[in-house]
Amino acid sequence: MNKKKICLLIGAVLIIILIILLRPRHIKVSLSDTDDLSVVREGSEISLTQNEKNQLIDIIEDITVMPWLYPQSTGWTYRIFTDNRTNNIIILNNKVTINNITYRPFGKSAANVIDYLDNIYNKSLVTINIANADSITVTNQSNHKTAVFDGNKLKDLTDALAFTPSHPVTFYNDADSYVQYVLNIQYKDGSSEELSIVKCPAILYKNQYLSVDLYALELIQEEVGN
Repeated sequence: MNKKKICLLIGAVLIIILIILLRPRHIKVSLSDTDDLSVVREGSEISLTQNEKNQLIDIIEDITVMPWLYPQSTGWTYRIFTDNRTNNIIILNNKVTINNITYRPFGKSAANVIDYLDNIYNKSLVTINIANADSITVTNQSNHKTAVFDGNKLKDLTDALAFTPSHPVTFYNDADSYVQYVLNIQYKDGSSEELSIVKCPAILYKNQYLSVDLYALELIQEEVGN
């Protein structure tokens, strides 16, 4: 066999090996027997029904990846914890990390997870609506300093609190639920309401803790301190 044929044969073998190594493949992760599964975005856990968890598991197990270098991350990051947080899955549109091993997803297999979780996450968003407030008295629980927001200051604060829809907040430390500020709201119709902002930070609104806009915190801290 001449050298040319040997080179062609070796080249063909190498191409076959590369095709085998670089072919799209499913991530070898089985979650079907997982009882404890939680999803976290922006540091807060997303509440899922058991049916939603089952559907999520099916979508994750269907992810196909390419075993080569991945591009820079894009899209929102979702962290999925299983088995008392011993397994850590991070999913973006173009990057999947499972227990510190990173893959490049093939096609829309990872984006399907993002789309599914985005839909659930967006349903959980709440707009803090206190636009009908006549005044807000804020008390700093640490130094007992108070300030009254009315006029333009009131509008700035109510606009800041409602600037972006808030998402539910989950506490992992009891210290996070320590109340920092109390907002006593007097409405134009004569009614009143009391809201609390805790250390996390989060605001207790309609019996649930929600994320609070940082600009709203800055406005409060300018008046009553940290």
